[in-house]
Order: sequence, then structure tokens, then C-alpha cells
Amino acid sequence: RARRARAAEPRVRRYLICTTDDADLSIVACTQGWLDKCGYEAGDILHRNCRFLQGPLTCFETIMRIRTALETATSLAVRLVNYTKHGHPFLNEFLMCPLVSKHGGIAYYISVHDPPDDLIAKARSVNTVDADA
Repeated sequence: RARRARAAEPRVRRYLICTTDDADLSIVACTQGWLDKCGYEAGDILHRNCRFLQGPLTCFETIMRIRTALETATSLAVRLVNYTKHGHPFLNEFLMCPLVSKHGGIAYYISVHDPPDDLIAKARSVNTVDADA
């Protein structure tokens, strides 16, 4: 009996991009999928740090792992409880990677939310991603 190939369900793309131009790593871009999941409008989040997503159930140890990855310019895959605009907790799984400029410095950080497993595996094998690629 021949097996039918199942059509892959399209994934909703959810990501944020934060700039290193300021010490607070402000959000400079995001997808509509991310906004829809979290209940925000772009004007609510642009030029802000991601700390506004944290709340009482957000794991401090995971936040410290994120800070360490930022300090060492390494990729990191994490799961943590964050909060929507209306205060509802949700499990936020994302992969965060530094993006390197053509001048060799970290220009941005991208966080890909609900990433596919193969993307997480690839990110674990490298430390940075070229922003100019």
C-alpha cells in the first residue's frame, strides 16, 4: 500500500528583532503572527525591551540564562512563561540568535518563536548568524 505524503501545515511565523544600538536592546521589528499571539499592536512594543512580557510566573533562572547568552553573544533556545497584553500567561518557546553585521559586530538579536526542531538543532551547532546573509 502506498503511503500518501501529508501536506505540511503552514507555520505561523513569529519573531522579534532587537537592536544593539541601545543598551536596552529595544524591539525594532516583529511579525504580525507574534503580535496576534501576544495581543499587542506594533505601537505597543516597538522601541521597548522585552521585559514587559514578564510576570509573576516568569522563571528568574531562565531570564538569567537569556542575559548570559546576550552577554556572551551566543544562541539560546528557551521556554518560559510570559504574559499577553491582557495579562494572560502563555508558554513562550523561542530561539534567540545574535546577527552579525558585515563589520563583524553584533547588530541585532532575533528571536524566533515556536521554532521548528531542525532550526533549534542548527542553532546549537553555531554561535552566531550572519546578518548580511
